Amino acid sequence: MSERRILNDGDYRRAGQFLRYANPERTDVPGMNAVLAEAHAEGRLTHLVLSVAAHAYAWSPTIGTPEGQNALANIAIERYELEKENETDE
Repeated sequence: MSERRILNDGDYRRAGQFLRYANPERTDVPGMNAVLAEAHAEGRLTHLVLSVAAHAYAWSPTIGTPEGQNALANIAIERYELEKENETDE
């Protein structure tokens, strides 16, 4: 019995493009929007997010470890607190 793949080659291609366009040193918002629009048109927005995460897990040897998962949880908590703090300032 073969395993059904959730992500396809197009998902990985879009993720690669999206990550290139999302470079903080030279962000290309129109490029990012084009990738999002393509994924949306294909009904694969969730797959785009999953494939970006797949790239992150493949490139970072520690992200899947308990320490890496704790670090991600801490980032989420810290940013949530900052988000709530900023909402009350507005």
